[in-house]
Amino acid sequence: MKTFKQFFEDISLYAKAPNQDELNHVGDIDNDFYNNILSKYIKLGSSESASSRKIIEARLDAANALKDNNLDIFQLFISDIEIDVVDKNKFNKCQEVFLNTIQNNASISIDDLITSAFSPLKPPSQSQYYLKAWETKPFAPTLANPGHGEAFLSFFCNGVKPKKGDIKIESHDIELKGPDGRLYKNKTEIGIYDGPALELITQPDGPGRYIAAISGTQQYEQQIVDLINSNQELAAQINVDVQYMQERHKLRPGNLFIQLGGVAQLYAYKQDQKFESIVFFDVGNSILQACVIPNTILELYNILATADHRVGFQRAADGGGWKAKIK
Repeated sequence: MKTFKQFFEDISLYAKAPNQDELNHVGDIDNDFYNNILSKYIKLGSSESASSRKIIEARLDAANALKDNNLDIFQLFISDIEIDVVDKNKFNKCQEVFLNTIQNNASISIDDLITSAFSPLKPPSQSQYYLKAWETKPFAPTLANPGHGEAFLSFFCNGVKPKKGDIKIESHDIELKGPDGRLYKNKTEIGIYDGPALELITQPDGPGRYIAAISGTQQYEQQIVDLINSNQELAAQINVDVQYMQERHKLRPGNLFIQLGGVAQLYAYKQDQKFESIVFFDVGNSILQACVIPNTILELYNILATADHRVGFQRAADGGGWKAKIK
């Protein structure tokens, strides 16, 4: 008895030419057509697929992402990389690996995260449905707009979409930030080159006070000052930046003012939003960089300075806070 695939391999296509009764051979159903189109829809209509669809539906519902065609996207993605969604233990393992990555302030690729628990047919990032699944957004919560990756990581790591924040896994509140995501969404009254800001640099503890002023984190000014004073190498680099600005009236490329302003912004963002951990992502390179936000700016700087994939900061063009990305 022929298999379903063999049946389609034997089918030839014919068509009539205009004003002719004779049928002309057009082509055959080949392997490429079967593999790329038919097999996907055959799997989606199978009894095995029906049971997995219910599981996918329930997981998307928990992630508050059961809308539009998200269900079809995730089912096609899972079918394409061929993973078993019936076994709950695999999702628990994925959750464990993700939380360990966060608690160790480490980085992991999305491929390694999923492969650590499942055995995909191919790296998830190489699936044609990967970006669509990653970009899937949940419904907007009460206090924030939904972002990319929230539904994806919630789906694989037993997460839920809370009313505030991006993901909640067990008791952990996790914030997700891509390259275009802002941190502390404030607008400072002092520009980088404004007179009052520049005057701070030459005063006692001036660089730290300047960084607090341009980043709008004056409430944590003393912590920034303490960070610089506690690190001789950092203080020496800051002095180079100060001298460069005084001589050329512009920031030195790669200056530490912006980097430390970003660290202060990240710390202020955590204090304001009350999340515990942040995960930066570069979906193009399939990388996640995690960080548990500690109790002081000094500790936060030390974590980011020794991260597997360092986090770089830049000032938003409109002056409304800082952005961060994995270097």
